[in-house]
Amino acid sequence: MRVFETKEDVYNENEVIKKFCSWTNSEFFKLPQFEIDFLIYKNDLNVAFAEVKCKKNDYNSFKEEFIGLPKYFNLKKYSELKPTYLIIKYNDGIYFVDFKDIPTEIIKYGGRKIVRDGSTNDKEWLITFNRSILKKIK
Repeated sequence: MRVFETKEDVYNENEVIKKFCSWTNSEFFKLPQFEIDFLIYKNDLNVAFAEVKCKKNDYNSFKEEFIGLPKYFNLKKYSELKPTYLIIKYNDGIYFVDFKDIPTEIIKYGGRKIVRDGSTNDKEWLITFNRSILKKIK
């Protein structure tokens, strides 16, 4: 578990990936390193990778979504092997996008308003994109 990741965070991410895999008729395995969250497989074959984020707002609360530049490069590395998804749970639904569909035109510095002691990524360079590219799972 990462420094600021709680048991509740891990539980929420697992619930999200369970729903995604149920929707795609697949299974998942939590990856032990911190680069990306999950490997997705069907019939014992790896079919994709996934990064899961759980937000505390509704999908329509903001126009933009973001991903940290270091996380972006981790997803890029995995996407060279298999499809790689960013899956985001909002209060009102679970949405996803294939990593390769995330536009990279807007990169800006941002993050938490109040930086936590010991944090290395509460403020970082972010790739920002319109939430409209996200697809809702049914």
